[in-house]
Amino acid sequence: CHGVYSGSALEADDTLYVFYTGNVLQRDDPDYDYITRGREHNTIRAESKDGIHFEKKEVLLYNRDYPADVTCHVRDPKVWKEGEEYRMILGGRQKSDQGAVLFYRSEDLKNWKFDSELTTEKTFGYMWECPDFFTLEGQEVLSVSPQGLTREEFRFQNIYQSGYFILKDGKPEEKAFREWDHGFDFYA
Repeated sequence: CHGVYSGSALEADDTLYVFYTGNVLQRDDPDYDYITRGREHNTIRAESKDGIHFEKKEVLLYNRDYPADVTCHVRDPKVWKEGEEYRMILGGRQKSDQGAVLFYRSEDLKNWKFDSELTTEKTFGYMWECPDFFTLEGQEVLSVSPQGLTREEFRFQNIYQSGYFILKDGKPEEKAFREWDHGFDFYA
């Protein structure tokens, strides 16, 4: 009831599966701080046979299912099929105030197992939203919207940026981040 954050859709076996973030605020928690307590970012799945009517809405991952080093800010699932299994990437914020992405694997689009966490060596924003991960011409590309970058004269003019890394040896380098667009209103 407090909002839905972005996600993705995937068709499998004549069914449309929609994955998104269910944002739940718990302001009655006396230790509510918006970062580590008092909110949930649950990964939700719903399905549809016709693309219009959705049913079987269920929570796939709760805050407690994410790695211990991340805050309550985990969101924006992107799901795809790779070989015989399914993969999911989620944006996250580490407790050290560093942006990161989380990778999960599943055989059935329902039961997800944590696979790995990826971030830059040096802090590059405190939160990475709206992630995407794909291979293009043999290169791994990680797209994220980092929050908390310092504005520069000709870069990072938005409140929150949107760009990508070409991974080197499977890792992003903060100096290699490229913005998708340098306009003032481009986001996610």
